[in-house]
Amino acid sequence: MTRRLQLDEKGRLLLPEDIREALRLRPLDSVELESEQGQIRLRPVHVDVGLTSKHGIPVFRTLEAISAELVQRTLDEVRHRSLWPDSFGWFRFRTRP
Repeated sequence: MTRRLQLDEKGRLLLPEDIREALRLRPLDSVELESEQGQIRLRPVHVDVGLTSKHGIPVFRTLEAISAELVQRTLDEVRHRSLWPDSFGWFRFRTRP
């Protein structure tokens, strides 16, 4: 798919919503930029696991099947840290004192 996009006054580029959705990009996600021979290529950098919020309830998300061991390690980590939702509904860890 080819699209013509325009940089804004500060040199920023806005990715169209349908492309962000197709690539599962959310606010504050990372992309990898490669510049070679006059071309620019962007690739999403997805995190394998994470917590998001659905109706105020933390929900574990993953891009692939996960093992019981990984679930247990994640639960152990959550029990030792506090979670709080950021402005986008994602949960971030805050280390307990």
